[in-house]
Amino acid sequence: MKQMNWWMKKIWLKLSATSICLLLATCASSAFYPLPDTQVRVDDTFAIIRTDSVMVVVRPESPMLDSHTMSKNYFVMYVQIRNLSHKIIPLRNMQVAVVSEGLQFDPLPLYHLLQLLRLEMMVTKPSDPLDVRPAPVSIEDHQNAYATLMMNYLVFSDLLPGSAVEGYLYFSNALKGASRFILHMGQWSISYERRQTGNK
Repeated sequence: MKQMNWWMKKIWLKLSATSICLLLATCASSAFYPLPDTQVRVDDTFAIIRTDSVMVVVRPESPMLDSHTMSKNYFVMYVQIRNLSHKIIPLRNMQVAVVSEGLQFDPLPLYHLLQLLRLEMMVTKPSDPLDVRPAPVSIEDHQNAYATLMMNYLVFSDLLPGSAVEGYLYFSNALKGASRFILHMGQWSISYERRQTGNK
C-alpha cells in the first residue's frame, strides 16, 4: 500500500511539473519591439515617426485575415502614413525593405498573395458532417479573406494634403525567426528586437 502511494505521488509530481511547464510555455511568447532613437518614438509595440509634414506609425502584427495560410506563411507589418502638411508627399516610388543578419527582404507583391489564396481555395473541400476532426476553412472564408486582402494591402501612392494611407505589408516567413531586424522605408528606418513577453 505504501509503495502504491509512493508511485501515485511520483506520477502526480511528474504531471504537475509537466502542467506547469506547459502553462509557462503558453503564457510566454516572443514579440518584436521597436527601439527608440532620435527619429523614432515608441508606444508599446508601435513605432512612431513624426515630422512637421508627416507621421508614420508601424507595428508588426497578425494580418486582419481569417486565412490560416496568410497568418502562418508570412511576416506581416501594419503601416500608416499621414500627411500633416499642405503639400503632396511623394510616396509612389518609396523603397521598402527589411534587413536582418545581412539579408534583404522585400515586401511580397499583392498578386503573389492573391495567387496563394486562390490555390488554397481550390484545394479546400467541403467538410464531412460525420467527420469529427475540425472542419477546414470554408470557401466563403477564403472569399472573405481574398476581399479583405484586396482592401487592406498597403499600396504606396502620392499622399494628398491632410490624407493618410494605411494597410499591411507582407514579408517572408523567415523573419519570424530573426532576433532583430531593421525596417527601411524611404528616408526612415526603424530597428526591432525580439523580446520574451507574458500573455495577459
